Amino acid sequence: MAVPSTQRMPLAVVVGLCAHGLSIVRSLASFGVQVHALESNVTLPGFKTSAATVHEVDAIHGPPMIEALLQLESSLDADSAPVLFATNDKMVECIARNWSQLATAYRLSWADCREEVLRLLQKTKLERHCTEADLPYPTSSTIRSLDDLGAICESASFPMIVKPSKPLGSFKTRLVVSCEELMDVARRYEADHPLVAQRWIDGDDKQLYFCGLYLRDGEALARFDGRKLKSLPPALGQTLIAEPFDDEEVFDVTRRFFDGTNLSGPVSLEIKRDASSKIWIVEPTVGRTDYWIPTCIENGVPIPFIEYCDVVGIHYEPRKVGRRARWFDTERDPFCFIVYASVNARFFGRQRAVFPYLCRSDLRPFYRALGATMSRLLRSVRIRLTRMFSVSRGRVRE
Repeated sequence: MAVPSTQRMPLAVVVGLCAHGLSIVRSLASFGVQVHALESNVTLPGFKTSAATVHEVDAIHGPPMIEALLQLESSLDADSAPVLFATNDKMVECIARNWSQLATAYRLSWADCREEVLRLLQKTKLERHCTEADLPYPTSSTIRSLDDLGAICESASFPMIVKPSKPLGSFKTRLVVSCEELMDVARRYEADHPLVAQRWIDGDDKQLYFCGLYLRDGEALARFDGRKLKSLPPALGQTLIAEPFDDEEVFDVTRRFFDGTNLSGPVSLEIKRDASSKIWIVEPTVGRTDYWIPTCIENGVPIPFIEYCDVVGIHYEPRKVGRRARWFDTERDPFCFIVYASVNARFFGRQRAVFPYLCRSDLRPFYRALGATMSRLLRSVRIRLTRMFSVSRGRVRE
């Protein structure tokens, strides 16, 4: 790959330095891209990265984020507009709705298909989309208010999962097994309405697959297939362990899902197989990479840099990687790697483990994350010991 010197390469701006954002920053920086990052939470481990110039801002969501991006661009000494990267759905939605303010300041891979991105961000639109594409999607109902619950309960088949329709609600998913539980969730999360109540597809974590693509006008320029080995909550939540896993059927379903959308930029699709191995659509990600992006990067498909190259017009040929890397989210579960390795002895020597913050060329985020993890564990131990002492003291008094 012929890459120009860093002096002539356009800058990249990444919004958010959670573990996901840090992975994007490091991937871009490893190819010589000069990266700037915006973050409001100075306690995050990613805030300490040396792979980017970090700018503390008041907020990285809503109108304050747009204002911060404009202020940053005006302060940069750049020959051309930087390439913009978002790290969660709220950012994607905000950028899409306010692109007219940013269009002369930044470059964005999906700028010309913003309406389609906004449509696919809404979970209430997915069943119709899948029906039109002749793809299997679990039967769903929309809870727009508590008044909808009566009709839904009459026709519902439990168990069901409930999730917010709009990006980044106050919860990810809930599994409910009765009408009473459905009503309880709907009342508890009334501020997150509309909610999607959807038929539950039985199966554990290992039946969850994903396919990540980088698209240009609907054409796939890069592809990565993988599967989850563990998530939190189990089979419902975010990925804890992921690995590469080639699956032509998963790729074909992903391609069909995005066919006709004419989308550009990073997209992915999560899929689940039921007990009969039938594939069901879970949900797409559009306008950004997903949290498991280190799995792609460390297995030779650096989608953030592929996106950067496409936007600025650099030709890139992905390298082939012989060793297969598995990603372990030790931030959410500090012991997931230890537990996995203890029952999978063949893992060692055959595959490489990748973690959210550990990087030999950028160790400060790892040290901060390690300190935060140790503090949480010590606090948990103290609380348990205090409870045990209180119980035993009460028994002595009795």
